[in-house]
Amino acid sequence: MIPLVAALARRVAGDAAALWAALFTALVPAAVLLSDFARMYSLAAAFTVAAGLLLVARHREARPRSLDRIPGSCRRGGLE
Repeated sequence: MIPLVAALARRVAGDAAALWAALFTALVPAAVLLSDFARMYSLAAAFTVAAGLLLVARHREARPRSLDRIPGSCRRGGLE
């Protein structure tokens, strides 16, 4: 989970934030306790962070839509 948190922080705020986020995740008591349980809590936390990483990556790759493709847009004469 620590590398995923670092990757997410690096994408959002840069290298220094990635280092701080990894350090905080490694030392916060809740993350340490989750890693000790035999249940799927740590896996769920890792999937949540991975989903956030994918969301940020998708958001940065998204292109703005053209107004021509939006139904009822002003360019098509729908809203005048």
